[in-house]
Amino acid sequence: MRPPSVIRRPLVALAVLASCAFAGSAVAAGPAGPAGPSRSEMETVQSAYRNAWESCRKLAGHARAVCKVQARSDYDVARAESRARAQPTARNLDKLAAEKAQAGYRLALAKCLDLKGGARDVCSKDARASYEAARSQATLTRPAADKGLNLGKS
Repeated sequence: MRPPSVIRRPLVALAVLASCAFAGSAVAAGPAGPAGPSRSEMETVQSAYRNAWESCRKLAGHARAVCKVQARSDYDVARAESRARAQPTARNLDKLAAEKAQAGYRLALAKCLDLKGGARDVCSKDARASYEAARSQATLTRPAADKGLNLGKS
């Protein structure tokens, strides 16, 4: 009997081909909503994430956990960056800044888990402080950006 992963491969390939055929007809008809990141850009981001995730399989223990957090953080930031490039609205730029702050915080916390006792507590507090500083910096730059954007409208 073949393992389930071998059986699923043809089905997955068929599903991908069918979705590509339908996606091609949807693209020819035109976009249904506001322009977003291109499909090829999102596929590039996803393939980079898959490659990073696969490279984590070689590691073991805490290094593997940190690698997975790093891969996911990079993926989330890359998605937010692609959205901000496609639609540079204030909301998307705010989401990008927030995502970068969260990614740094998650990675710092993952690295702190390797430490013991008081060193872990200090590391966690430092990570939280840097996260709060990054979030407040993003919040502070927003009103300044709004003032700069509104100058031309008066």
